[in-house]
Amino acid sequence: MSKKKKDIEKEYGLPAGSLECLARTFLPGIQAFFEVEENQKAFEAWLTRREMEKAQENAA
Repeated sequence: MSKKKKDIEKEYGLPAGSLECLARTFLPGIQAFFEVEENQKAFEAWLTRREMEKAQENAA
């Protein structure tokens, strides 16, 4: 077993194979989501809001 897989198992407490299976399951849906321009814009807007909120937290 590779060091990367051991690190994943240690960090998340799950067998690396389980995480890889989840990734394979979710990836097509994530890719399909980001193929839609409206979803890309919504994500960009969310990122902008998130950055603004972090900046406000750091300023306080």
